[in-house]
Amino acid sequence: MTLTVQPDTLAWGNESRTMMIAQVSSTGAAPFAPVHLCENDPVAAYAAIWTAATATPPAYGAILDYTPAAPVPPATSIPPMPPLTPPAPVVATPMPIDWAAVCALHIAQIYTVNGVNVRSSMNVWAAAVALTPPAQWSADDAVCAAMTPQLNSWEGNCFLERDRCAALPGATLASANWPAVPAGAMAFIASCAQG
Repeated sequence: MTLTVQPDTLAWGNESRTMMIAQVSSTGAAPFAPVHLCENDPVAAYAAIWTAATATPPAYGAILDYTPAAPVPPATSIPPMPPLTPPAPVVATPMPIDWAAVCALHIAQIYTVNGVNVRSSMNVWAAAVALTPPAQWSADDAVCAAMTPQLNSWEGNCFLERDRCAALPGATLASANWPAVPAGAMAFIASCAQG
């Protein structure tokens, strides 16, 4: 293979000058293409170019100094990550208060003695007292006759507070203002539990 070297185009291919770049043509005319060659190149035609280029005087003109290739910029640049935005806090919607259930529980707690609700026992006793002439009442019967309507009125006031809280936006269990139990009612309720 016979190659034609373009004069004054040879350059060292590295800083240690163990490689050379030459512009060559296999037809003796343009176009010329760059080839990399070295001393004792396995391609005989390249080895011959090296020998002639490094002879004194050089056959193809002075060999240009090695010029490092310019760094190749990245094909695409990765844009910076946008700042992380923390998710908005989840605001839990409070469950609506079932004021009817709260009121019923409040009343039931007053009538509960040793885990037993004595409201029905009080009703039975009050009905019996109502059917008995006052002259035949015992002292306990008299207390029952006096206390039962007071407790009925107290329950009515509890219902009013229930309705007030249910209609009041933002009412809480702590803001409920349950009416006070009538004086002596707790002792009477305890006696209902005794039969």
